[in-house]
Amino acid sequence: MASLKYDQPSRTGIIQFMDRDEERRTFRLSNVSKTTADRYFVHIAHLNEARRTNSTVRGETVEFLNALGKRDYKRLAKLGLVEPREPDEKEKQPTTLGAWLDEFERMKSPDWKPASKVVFGHTRRNLLDCFSAETLLADVTVLDAENFERHLKTEELARATMAKRCSIARTVFEAARKHRLIGANPFKDADIKVVTKGNKKRQVMIGREDTQRVINVCPDAEWRLLVGLARYGGLRVPSEALSLRWEHINWERGELFVPSPKTEHHEGHESRLVPLFAELRPLLQEAFEQAEPGAVWVINRHRSKFKEGVPDWQGVNLRTQFQRIIRRSGVKPWPRLWVNLRSSRDTELADQFPSHVVNSWLGHTERVANEHYRQTTQEHFERAIKGDGGALLVALHCGASPDITEQESPKSRLSKRSENAEKPKKEAVSQRTAKPPRWTIQDSNL
Repeated sequence: MASLKYDQPSRTGIIQFMDRDEERRTFRLSNVSKTTADRYFVHIAHLNEARRTNSTVRGETVEFLNALGKRDYKRLAKLGLVEPREPDEKEKQPTTLGAWLDEFERMKSPDWKPASKVVFGHTRRNLLDCFSAETLLADVTVLDAENFERHLKTEELARATMAKRCSIARTVFEAARKHRLIGANPFKDADIKVVTKGNKKRQVMIGREDTQRVINVCPDAEWRLLVGLARYGGLRVPSEALSLRWEHINWERGELFVPSPKTEHHEGHESRLVPLFAELRPLLQEAFEQAEPGAVWVINRHRSKFKEGVPDWQGVNLRTQFQRIIRRSGVKPWPRLWVNLRSSRDTELADQFPSHVVNSWLGHTERVANEHYRQTTQEHFERAIKGDGGALLVALHCGASPDITEQESPKSRLSKRSENAEKPKKEAVSQRTAKPPRWTIQDSNL
């Protein structure tokens, strides 16, 4: 009723049998030893015989089935030799998009910051708007993933925002693949942008003159300090500015201890030390003098009231009021209001101090600084055209100390060249007529 054909070189086995409907069935084994093939053959032959005669399966075969992997057991069930197993809890994972998004959030949200929950909420809404909660995960294709990016474009989102949401969507489907709910991640092979890059078109250098005009029309000392902390301290607003306490300021040593909620999950980046810059000190002193006795927070007025355990800077809307202040000053509002103040300070400091020092003060890496903060300004072009610093660099390279206060004209350079051309002739004549030098004793070899 059953037979086994085993091929030693390829380590493959083919078990064939006639089922109770007199149809030939085949069970293939690959990369197995002869002993394993024989064991499979004995149990499969017994299972087939039990099916044909409606007899009880013996204990050894029951133990074999209990130890059998899911893949081989399903193959035996497909051949009609055993009844399908009841799905276990792991196999009852959600398969629709809506159910999986709920499950994904339940698994991951304990490690998320409040802002991360907000960003995921936006991505979740976009996914459900583009597809539907009842859409099966396995039905989402690469083309659907590319259509998701097109759907985001209809909301007129910034390029970085779209890339971030596509990246989160890819992470969601990758988790589904790892849980074996889908065979492949459609967002992985899709032609979509998932890397957040800096948008140079939205970078603006906020000069000191414009900054001072804005500070002059701020309604109170705390608003003046907020602008100063971003523009001259390079702090992130609102997270770092509103996390600052008066105890974090060391007036004598000129140091500012800055907690960094954004990077605290990276080891060693929970906080940083920032110099108490000269431009920042008077703004801090003014706010300190006006603070109420016993005040803890440097910025105390512009705080939101949240439930316990949630940072009270989360959800603070400083942008709308800041736009009004900027318009009142007569300065045209710039994009990314707070980020460009920090970017301007980064660019400014990078011209004065080594790059690794600036990165340490502002709390980011060199790659992030170049991608998102450092700017090429008009002042850089003007200095290059005027030659400021160029002659000094050449002189230092050659070991000289030139006077770079005066610039030579093309005419003077031509006259010097003609004079230098005549020098070799005069020097050759003088060397033939000159008397040999007289050296004092011990001068020649010492």
